[in-house]
Amino acid sequence: MLYLVSGHPRTRSAWLCALLNAHGSRCLHDIETNGYPPDVIAGVCDPGIAMLRPFDGIKACRGARVCITRSDWRPAFEKWSGAEFSDLAVQAIEENIAKFKAHPRTYSIDWARLDDSDEVARVIELCTQRQADHGLIRIFQQLKIEQHIEKAQFAYSISMWDTAT
Repeated sequence: MLYLVSGHPRTRSAWLCALLNAHGSRCLHDIETNGYPPDVIAGVCDPGIAMLRPFDGIKACRGARVCITRSDWRPAFEKWSGAEFSDLAVQAIEENIAKFKAHPRTYSIDWARLDDSDEVARVIELCTQRQADHGLIRIFQQLKIEQHIEKAQFAYSISMWDTAT
């Protein structure tokens, strides 16, 4: 992958993926769920990588890495998805994200800072190695872009079925 944006879930990764695409960079969201290999020639926004396999993501990424964190991710994700995490799962996820975040060359940002257009521009420029369009960022700041839960669940069920055969 050309760059990797990962971290906690519910951190505007789908929104940022759309914005990176609007900047002319091919960026994919939730690659495993959507059937892309980790060596895809594109940028990737996928919270699941840092949550579950941080070192695989670090190894597969040829460029910039961005870790987006959110302290209240658990209740936000549980409300959105209707699924619950055990305390043990939360601990494992937190440990994995800490590993991803601590790796050299990983830029870390709290998801609330994505409301600041200058911070968004920094992430775009870090990932794409091109100047960010502040007018485009202002437009996107007014949009709510998030993953469609039913479509994501369907894609996930298909990807699990494909790996089981």
